[in-house]
Amino acid sequence: GTSGLAKRLEAIQIVLVKKGEKAPGSTERPYIELEKPPVEKPFVSYSTHVQSLGWQKAVNNGATAGVTGKRIEGMKVSIQNVPDLSIQYSASVQHIGWMDWKNDGQLTGTVGQGRQMEAIKVKLSGRNAKYYDVLYRVYSKQFGWLGWAINGETAGTEGYALPAEKVEIKVVKKGEAVIDPSHASSRIFTEPSVAYSTHVQSKGWLSDVKNGALSGTTGEKKRIEAMKVSLQNAPFDGDISYRSYLQSSGWQNFVTNNALSGTTGKQKRLEAVEMKLTGDMEKFYDIYYRVHVESYGWLGWAKNGMSSGSTDLGKRVEAIEIKLVKKGEGESVTESEAFKQPIFVYVDPGHGGIDSGTTYGGVYEKNLNLQVALEVKKMLESEKYKVAISRTGDTFPSLSNRKNQANKLGTDIFVSIHHNSNNGLSKGIETFYYNQKGNTNNVMANNPQRIKSSKALATYIQDELIKSTKAVDRKVKTANFHVVRETKMPAVLTELGFVDNASDRLQLISPAYQRKLARAVVDGIDDYFGK
Repeated sequence: GTSGLAKRLEAIQIVLVKKGEKAPGSTERPYIELEKPPVEKPFVSYSTHVQSLGWQKAVNNGATAGVTGKRIEGMKVSIQNVPDLSIQYSASVQHIGWMDWKNDGQLTGTVGQGRQMEAIKVKLSGRNAKYYDVLYRVYSKQFGWLGWAINGETAGTEGYALPAEKVEIKVVKKGEAVIDPSHASSRIFTEPSVAYSTHVQSKGWLSDVKNGALSGTTGEKKRIEAMKVSLQNAPFDGDISYRSYLQSSGWQNFVTNNALSGTTGKQKRLEAVEMKLTGDMEKFYDIYYRVHVESYGWLGWAKNGMSSGSTDLGKRVEAIEIKLVKKGEGESVTESEAFKQPIFVYVDPGHGGIDSGTTYGGVYEKNLNLQVALEVKKMLESEKYKVAISRTGDTFPSLSNRKNQANKLGTDIFVSIHHNSNNGLSKGIETFYYNQKGNTNNVMANNPQRIKSSKALATYIQDELIKSTKAVDRKVKTANFHVVRETKMPAVLTELGFVDNASDRLQLISPAYQRKLARAVVDGIDDYFGK
């Protein structure tokens, strides 16, 4: 019959059988009694073997075991107070993987091998296991506390090579566990990928490609007008943030998550792009990208926010490739190979305003300087150089203002235009660079590469001036002029002739000769940059 189940007895059979003979039917479970859950509260105890610290004092019932910043290498767990209730546990260990299940106080993990535990599983066994749930969670390096796992689920990380640093374990009555499903108990590593698509002139949106494949066209002279980029299967928190440099509009705002960067339907070309990873993805991966640019072809790879493409050159981006590489495992990149922009020249017409410079026969050096400098600027710009100029009229920027502006703009070179005088005793052309003898706070003043480059620039300009004008060659020289000392880039000062020499002066005031001088200065700059 039964006891404690409130079941009525509805029939009975009684049979006599000779001693030792077979029963008339099954004798299994002739009596069923209501099974009551244990009244005792389980007591779970656990200790961890911690990097450089050894075994730590056991803690109980949900307390924290382990030390932040130190890997757990081994663990022991036991349960008490409830009869016929045992606890089993396993650890995923660096270079070993999941170990066999251990029971009540046995070691899981390793000791003395320097191997980190990365994840755990815990479960209950025995007749009374059905009345309880075991909950546990892991504090993982990089991720911190992960969510609670229950009854044999994985807690910790797999595939990240990240150590578990702390654990908490508790046993509660069946059905009393409260678990936040939005806070995962484990992180399983997945290899991330990057997907991207481009909107191409006359073709529209192309199909998505992934992981270094080409999007766009080559050999068809078609512009990319927009792009979309997305991060897929990310093993860490974060995203890809990207933006484009758009024809006539410049740099656009950064966008993420497959949003459009650029325009469609406006016939505007993309000229450059920038991309970067955010969140934890930035700590573990580098993003590489390169573009195929009109008249250049494939440029070098850029990474992690560098500019790729060109600006101010009017060149279309025709194709793009993007890939993710584990942090530090990718190839080195060079900004100058990944990004093209106009060579930036600072032209400085010397003197001006209240400072006339040398004066003779009604001819003012400041005016000659400006006339030649404006010609130089015009010619450089016609060759797609970017040009800044210290003055465009009869004004007097101080020497400090000139060098400060050039340094702030970060121009590639500095060229100061002057004319000479020497009591009518001299004639010809000479070009100067810094003599390294001044007193300066400019940390770049005596930089060996700057000096070497300044000398080369001076030599190219001087050679072209003499070749073009057939003037007396007064050679390349050094001096302690402010503008060649205090600028951070290669810098020269050229003296284009002597205002107080009659034959020089007659040429210097001629617009045709001024254009010849300007052309020679520009040719020298071209020679320096290998154009």
